[in-house]
Amino acid sequence: MHDSAPDKTFGEWMTGHKGILFKVVHAYAFEHADRQDLLQEIIIQVWRSVDAFRGDFVAGMALCLAMMV
Repeated sequence: MHDSAPDKTFGEWMTGHKGILFKVVHAYAFEHADRQDLLQEIIIQVWRSVDAFRGDFVAGMALCLAMMV
C-alpha cells in the first residue's frame, strides 16, 4: 500500500517528535489515564492539522502549533 503525502507527513512528525510529545503529556497530566487521553487528543489534533501544513514551516514548529490549537 502506498502512503499518501498526509500519512507520510503525519508518520514523520510522530516518529521524529515523539520525545517532545511525551514531555508535554507528562508536564500537563499526572495520572496514567489522563496522560493517555491527552496524548490521544494531541495525536488527533496533529492529524487534523496535517492537511494545513504548507511545508514552509519547520515540521517541529508546525507540530507545536498543532498541539496549541
